Amino acid sequence: MYQWIIGLGNYPAMSQQYARTRHNTGGDLVLGLLCKLNLPNKGLVEYRHGQEVTRLGIITGYINSSGIGIAKVVHRSALDSLLVVHDDVELPYGEIRFKFGGSSKGHNGLRNITEVMGTSEYARLRVGVGKRSPLRDYVLEKHTPEEWGILQDNINYCYESLDALIHKNFRNKK
Repeated sequence: MYQWIIGLGNYPAMSQQYARTRHNTGGDLVLGLLCKLNLPNKGLVEYRHGQEVTRLGIITGYINSSGIGIAKVVHRSALDSLLVVHDDVELPYGEIRFKFGGSSKGHNGLRNITEVMGTSEYARLRVGVGKRSPLRDYVLEKHTPEEWGILQDNINYCYESLDALIHKNFRNKK
């Protein structure tokens, strides 16, 4: 069971500079889940399901230092209970795939988590945002209205699959 579901993104305190950008897709998906669960969308929030508790949310700060924020709340020995939700330029827009471990494939947030935690052996929910050059500019651009609609569909899909997601039985979405 995942006790921690953390979405990555650029969420510096008191700033809307990166709101609704493609690089925030992982965090925005988790924030959307919190909204659907009628839970506050600030920081990490406890979601009680039966006798179990999962903490969902985002880490305040920049995506490139995600590992520092995660290390403050998740101990290295508990990485098997962590699911990181992030944008992935290698997947077509809207596709969702589960992955365990492996390389960061150039994603600086994942790279920082691996550096800080000392391992790449943690679960990831990869949310496709497509790819265009220059990549840095592309991921920092805001979603188009069509893309934002697809992200809302992904939030609904994950909400409907939340029990499976938490209990590690999630099915990829194409």
